[in-house]
Amino acid sequence: MALQNLPNPTHSKYVVITMHRRESFGNEQKVACNALKVLAVAHPQIQFQFYLHHNPIARSPIIETLQAVRNIELLEPLVHQDFVKVMAGALFIVTDSGGIQEEAAYIGKPVLVTRHKTERMEGITTGGAILVDLDQSKLVDVATKLLTDHQFLQRESVRHTAFGDGFAAERITKVLASHYAYS
Repeated sequence: MALQNLPNPTHSKYVVITMHRRESFGNEQKVACNALKVLAVAHPQIQFQFYLHHNPIARSPIIETLQAVRNIELLEPLVHQDFVKVMAGALFIVTDSGGIQEEAAYIGKPVLVTRHKTERMEGITTGGAILVDLDQSKLVDVATKLLTDHQFLQRESVRHTAFGDGFAAERITKVLASHYAYS
């Protein structure tokens, strides 16, 4: 199976998925992939875009498990700017990535965190991030609710800047310039 470099632009309703953390390898990947299969079969109108990591240990079991599922696209990683655009158009995001948790909060996309714990609790407490503990039934239940309950999806689509507002570099530059002004 040849992996695609870009998502299929014909689907307007899609979910973005990533999984790359070492603690997710093995049984944890199987749990997440089985949950995704259940979701894909139950929601054939939704496209699930799984962006694979370059690491063969991370990607091989995912390809093996999900390649035959009609509405799950297995995709190569995108450059950051393109990936942020893809996330912004998604219904929600499923990931074990800490960075994506932060970006999802800033763009206001719900994120299902496929980990047992996260160091980014601001997303959980502020809203928009839901820890699903890599529990198959919990992942299926919460994702199904996001896909079927518009009010729940809207409530979890919380845009916040708990992780920063994108202007830290400008502020740092101003402080440094005021302290180290050249004559």
